[in-house]
Amino acid sequence: MGPMSMFPSFPHSITFEESRELKIIATPVDDSAEIYTITHNRQEYGVMKTEDATISATIQLVAAADGVDLGADQVVVPISYPLRFGWKTKEVYVNGDLINPTSTHESDLEYVNYLLTQTPTGYKDNRVNLHDAGGGLVNSGGHKRWLAYSQSGEVICGDHLDILGHNKRYVPSSYDMKIVLHRLEKTKFLFGTTQHCTDAKVLIKNLKLTIPMMKPVQQLSDAINDIMIQKAEECKFYVTHYRFAAKPLAIGAQYVQFSDIFDGTQPTRMICYQKSQTRYNGHHQHNHNRLISIILWSKSTRLMSYRPSAMPKSRI
Repeated sequence: MGPMSMFPSFPHSITFEESRELKIIATPVDDSAEIYTITHNRQEYGVMKTEDATISATIQLVAAADGVDLGADQVVVPISYPLRFGWKTKEVYVNGDLINPTSTHESDLEYVNYLLTQTPTGYKDNRVNLHDAGGGLVNSGGHKRWLAYSQSGEVICGDHLDILGHNKRYVPSSYDMKIVLHRLEKTKFLFGTTQHCTDAKVLIKNLKLTIPMMKPVQQLSDAINDIMIQKAEECKFYVTHYRFAAKPLAIGAQYVQFSDIFDGTQPTRMICYQKSQTRYNGHHQHNHNRLISIILWSKSTRLMSYRPSAMPKSRI
């Protein structure tokens, strides 16, 4: 869609007279659903600050067969940041228009963005003594998650939800907005002993989206209405577009060449990385997001390449 020509970041002190939070409960209200829909119906109040949108839920692990508590010896934990990396697809609609390209690799895209914008946590594959912290424990983060989720513990999780890309923009509350989230595959969501993970079930309860809302002063509201009338259309959005192109590599290949992966346009930034077939497909005993190597290219910086031996451990 075309560039968004209005609603840049405003100085709060002179433009907004009050604020509140918009809380939207996802449907269906089913802790085992594969697809969740979050719908905002238009209301005359002000503008929504989508860059600060957050998502929250209570996550619980139970036995898949009968829903009872998992045994104390069960080695199974969810991935780090389950509400950020735990979605296979994410669709965002504004006034009925799909404004983000839909990919079945939403988790991969979000993880790469996480590597480039935040300090990685260093999530490991090691499962030794994950549940009892005995001698040889390496994955301390996994053990902390096990303590929280063991015996069917209910864990309240919250995280940022990227709705309109990295653009700092406001959206009028008079717009309809719908977000559709499809759960990540279980083999990528749960980590631990294969049989223990197979026997477990993930429950997502009370899933909801929270967006800050501000009410503009009358002068600003009038200006917004005038712009809409003059343009004879509602504002459009500029969003960051991602394209995920997975290409197979032959074992032992020394040279590969791929063509037509950018749809005729040059990307602002390109990230190229290798991932084993097992991790790509999903496996309970392997971290889905662990990379073999990563290369970053952008128009404004030189080419940077990381090899496994030289790459910081926190980024592997």
